[in-house]
Amino acid sequence: MIDFIITGTGRSTTKYTAEVLTAAGLPCGHEHACSSWMDDYSDDQVWRDAPNGVGESSWQAAPFTDAMQAEGVKVVHLIRHPADVASSMVGNNMLTGELLPWHKFIRAHLGDRPWRLHPHDRALQFWIDWNLLVKTPDMRWTAPIGGGEILDLAHLLGRRADLSVIESVSKQSNHWREVERLKREDFTRVIWDEAMDLWRSYF
Repeated sequence: MIDFIITGTGRSTTKYTAEVLTAAGLPCGHEHACSSWMDDYSDDQVWRDAPNGVGESSWQAAPFTDAMQAEGVKVVHLIRHPADVASSMVGNNMLTGELLPWHKFIRAHLGDRPWRLHPHDRALQFWIDWNLLVKTPDMRWTAPIGGGEILDLAHLLGRRADLSVIESVSKQSNHWREVERLKREDFTRVIWDEAMDLWRSYF
């Protein structure tokens, strides 16, 4: 069974985080044990079959963190600024276009509400609702992570980490395309205010 899970929303640097942790000596997969959900999009419990001593980094784990935590998996909530997440999602068409498997997965846990909104607001509402699925994490990190966070996780797990290799990991991991950062005026004010209130509440 995995030892720890890193989760948050999509486009929150989960892949980069997995690569940095692995390089630092805390082996962490990216969407290996938390991506093969059953047809009804409930927890298929693949994370229980993962080898001991490894972690997983996946936005798709958020709905199942309570079950994981109940079995001793350490939960780390990775939070990237809502404007950055929304900008990346809009720029890369993650929540638009034809119905895709991750759209069905999101709908299974959030319903149709985000899809009734303009794409900018849809991405921001997703940021709000998906982050709220992670209720009582063992740790919260602001993306992108740094050495302090890695040492904190190593301490939590009773292990050691080598920070000397962090700079060798490319920050362009899973970088699809350059996107323009959306601004406050690009969103409906009430949704923007709700997102910023939640962001501030975390820190």
